[in-house]
Amino acid sequence: MTRRLYSCSVTAYDEVPYACRPIPCTAPEQLAMASLLHGGPCPAFEGARFLEIGCGDGANLLPLAFFRPDCEFVGVDASAVQIADARRSVERLTLHNITLHADDICELGPTLGRFDYIVAHGVISWVSDIVRDGILDFCREHLADDGLLYLSYNTHPGWLIRGVVRSSMVGPRGSGESLRQMADEARRRAAALRKEVENVPHPYAQLLSRELAYAEAAEESSVVHDYLADHNRAYWFRELASLATGFGFRYLTEAPFTQPDYRVPPALREAARTLTSDPIMMEELIDVLWYRQHRSSLFCRHTAPSASASGDLPFDRISVAAAVRPRSEAVQLTPGVDETFDGLLEPDVAIALGDPLGKATLATLAAIWPRGLGWRQLVAQSIERVRASGLDVPDDAVADLQAQLLSLNAMGQVNLRLRDLPLSQASSERPAVAALTRWEAERRSLMTTPTHQRVSLASIDRLIVEHLTGAHTPAEIVAAVVAKLQPPESSRESEVLRAVAELPESTTPEQWVASRLAYDLGFLGSWGLLR
Repeated sequence: MTRRLYSCSVTAYDEVPYACRPIPCTAPEQLAMASLLHGGPCPAFEGARFLEIGCGDGANLLPLAFFRPDCEFVGVDASAVQIADARRSVERLTLHNITLHADDICELGPTLGRFDYIVAHGVISWVSDIVRDGILDFCREHLADDGLLYLSYNTHPGWLIRGVVRSSMVGPRGSGESLRQMADEARRRAAALRKEVENVPHPYAQLLSRELAYAEAAEESSVVHDYLADHNRAYWFRELASLATGFGFRYLTEAPFTQPDYRVPPALREAARTLTSDPIMMEELIDVLWYRQHRSSLFCRHTAPSASASGDLPFDRISVAAAVRPRSEAVQLTPGVDETFDGLLEPDVAIALGDPLGKATLATLAAIWPRGLGWRQLVAQSIERVRASGLDVPDDAVADLQAQLLSLNAMGQVNLRLRDLPLSQASSERPAVAALTRWEAERRSLMTTPTHQRVSLASIDRLIVEHLTGAHTPAEIVAAVVAKLQPPESSRESEVLRAVAELPESTTPEQWVASRLAYDLGFLGSWGLLR
């Protein structure tokens, strides 16, 4: 979770740069879709202007720019070290649609123009109230009339216990003590406290033990910036909503509302609705009942026109994808006969459907995941599948299918996309991945897809990706990777050591690397990452 601190006098992010990650829900088309589904505006996502306040080393901004050459991206961060890193990456990737500034956002205002999307992930909880208000004032002046504003922040009451842990970890900075030394000491303190409470059966002790374990295991940059920062403030939701209203914004939804950590169980939402009719108080009550610690909220201007939630969704512009697999080898479309589809991205997710068109639709999408189909093409193929089984399609079946897909989208099992993946590339004689994918493989285990989803690669796969440059045949790639797994290199490189540890006992290195290469080419191709 990227967190920035906006004060030019602060150098913590230069001393210990934050470990940045891509933020899936911040792609322009995903923000637009979330807004559409909750009655908000739909700013242009093709040819859009996009600003990230607190962009760090560009881990989120660069993939957005790489896969959206028609859009203009601007990143601002107070850390000169991280902006310098981001600029090196921009040069390596030869991106021409991105501008980076190492500066205070409030000082840049007059020069930047207006934006369709403004993202401030992990900023407003980590700055003073004066700086926070300056950022919100900037957003008021520079957000387009139908633009969208994304703010993430710590939330009460769930963050209260994490605040207690933070207070227990923070001590005075010793003379000459570095932030890294402070982080080590803070983790030791968390470990010592956890040992005192981990076996105490009281519910509070168990909650505290869990949070102390989380802090103990946190990486260095997270400890420095999440626990040791001078500013680390949480908000009651009504407080934050009132603050946004004062700057002319209205709340729409949580941008990642379909993701597991943000997906409110329908029964819980209904319980909150029975206790209050005020939508702001209902959101805060959900935070109380659900122990929510963090929000990633989407706002628009108060003057932006409202639409009925989901009612005006332009299905003709949408591509539909579903990460599911049918349990049956041959899906039976007979009415009333339930077929179960298992979710691929989350454990223990099962979708049971009985209506023919719904079953045909999920079966069609399951066969092409992670790609999607345009709405008209999907409906045509699904109807044809039903009729080929000798069944009729009622007149109201398509409207029912729309409602069904909206429900599955809210459950996180169906993607509704305003941009789909590029066509899958067949593996060539000399396979190559996107330059961005090789850049990411060198830095982390997460790869970013054209739809801004994160996919993980094991250590051996990352070693293979390094050789997917278009200059080598598969046989040459296998030989080069196998050579890397041999001493003395395997004794020096941690990534190689991890790859060696993954080697199955029942196969040779050559067989294993060849099988992983074949898998990687299929996997990367399906996500549109081969070139």
